[in-house]
Amino acid sequence: MASLSIGDKSSIWIGSGLPINPSQRALLESPLMIRRGRALSVLELLLVMCLLITTLASGQTKKDQTKTYPLSTWSNMTCRVKGRFQDREYCSSAVIDRVVADGKSAIPVLIAQITDSRWIAEPVYDFWPRIRAGDLAYFILENLFVDETWQHSTMPALFPSENCAEPAWVCWESFRKRHNLEEIQARWTAFWEANKERIYWDAKARCFRLARLGRSQ
Repeated sequence: MASLSIGDKSSIWIGSGLPINPSQRALLESPLMIRRGRALSVLELLLVMCLLITTLASGQTKKDQTKTYPLSTWSNMTCRVKGRFQDREYCSSAVIDRVVADGKSAIPVLIAQITDSRWIAEPVYDFWPRIRAGDLAYFILENLFVDETWQHSTMPALFPSENCAEPAWVCWESFRKRHNLEEIQARWTAFWEANKERIYWDAKARCFRLARLGRSQ
């Protein structure tokens, strides 16, 4: 079987265009690779390269899973009065611009942040008390599934409808006394897992919608 020297192995790996860090270089130059000067077979080399590529892919997946939006430091005067968060004429926010630009991949990121219990220093809405970062994640998600009339949700209700004639912040506090952030997150997670293939962005209405069953976007 054909074999390559350690110099050939390093050259092939580096020449592949894949990044190599010190730990990977150490593996390439380890006794396992060198075998006291004896060249490894091509098959053995391929197995080691597959291991390194898998490590790189795993690292990228972990990086994607830890993506977050800076909600706990939210500070914005333009989004407090009316409109949806994604309505730029009423809400000028670099954070929301990022959320919209990320498309539906932003949804699981926001869902993961619902359990963030850190208090936001400044009010998010006028005449509201302070809320937690997880509350804001929920409100952003909810707005992303409201149509351009501001009247209709584009997704099934996750909780039974409740009649509340009090100011909005009082109604929210009442709701939160009955449902903690973990429960809210669980409901959103179940919705996402059941519908993620059907969700698409309506650019004209600036909201997410659900495609008809059997017609994923």
